[in-house]
Amino acid sequence: GVSYNNSGHYGDAIDAFKHALELRPDRAETLSELAYAYSKSGQSQEAIDYGMKAISLRPDINGITYNTLGVGYFKLEKREQALEAFEHAIKLEPNNAAFYNNLGYTYAELGQFKDALVAYQQAIRLKPDYAIALNNLGTMLCSSRQYREAIETLKQAIKSPMPEAHYNLGYVLSLTGHKKEAIQSYKNAIMLKADFAEAYVNLAVL
Repeated sequence: GVSYNNSGHYGDAIDAFKHALELRPDRAETLSELAYAYSKSGQSQEAIDYGMKAISLRPDINGITYNTLGVGYFKLEKREQALEAFEHAIKLEPNNAAFYNNLGYTYAELGQFKDALVAYQQAIRLKPDYAIALNNLGTMLCSSRQYREAIETLKQAIKSPMPEAHYNLGYVLSLTGHKKEAIQSYKNAIMLKADFAEAYVNLAVL
């Protein structure tokens, strides 16, 4: 089952872990892996259910299990529970940049921008080239009308081939009157993602 999870074959992983649980129903690690497979398959409630079973057996099992819970709660729009889960994940694995990014994104969704900023900055300190966190931070800065900081952050994000970062940079550049640079950013986004409809729309109106 673990090999299926690692290779992205989550349906096969679910079947394998369920079979394993028939043999050993009280193995927390298996429950945790099954929760992760359900999460990656987009089945949030099942991910939460099995994650909670794993934690009931081993409360400090690992950060990944709590992160899986947090993602599930977030997708079900249970933001406060998601925050609690991500914070617990960080307590167990304080050097995991992804957990801080998820915490920051949840804070941002709740409108708690100062807390989100702290979380994003910690994610980037741990992993300076973390394009997802850089993109999320840049987007939040734009929403807060901190356009100069947003542009600087998104320019760091586009060092990775991430179409959303190019798109967001184009958006901020267009807001600040940098039409030529915005056009190029939208074109770069489309080069990386040929069906990026929003980029085509924004490019057309510039």
